[in-house]
Amino acid sequence: MTEIVNILEYAKFNPVVFTALKLMSKYGMRIGAFEKMKMRGKKAVTKSKGGNHSFEFDDEDLLLWEANPLNKYTAKQLGDKVNYLLIKAWQEGIVEKRYSAHKIRHFVAKETYLKTGKILDVKKKLGHRHIGTTETYLETLDKEGL
Repeated sequence: MTEIVNILEYAKFNPVVFTALKLMSKYGMRIGAFEKMKMRGKKAVTKSKGGNHSFEFDDEDLLLWEANPLNKYTAKQLGDKVNYLLIKAWQEGIVEKRYSAHKIRHFVAKETYLKTGKILDVKKKLGHRHIGTTETYLETLDKEGL
């Protein structure tokens, strides 16, 4: 958790990347989910690998989104921005390990599982179609940690 806090603190100078990282680390979203995201009040609806997925934003997250709507970027553009900042954070010693945007999903999987102890909660949060995908995330976490 300390690493994510450090990354978010480091990203504050870049509002677009900060918004992406904050939402990804909180909701387990993929970079590609932002490109297709539509807002309906506080409800964010998107399509990604697992199909349609929705997230209920709190007031703070809604304000972040309104100030920095990430759906004006392609997944590649946003992914490049996020990954560049994550590499810089590692190079500058802000974090101990080199992270990627996708690694944030692994963080969410781990945190959700540690909090609830239920693999189905992780599956739902990450929007996986198959439990086997979620199991793979958790197996990876046993080996690598975050």
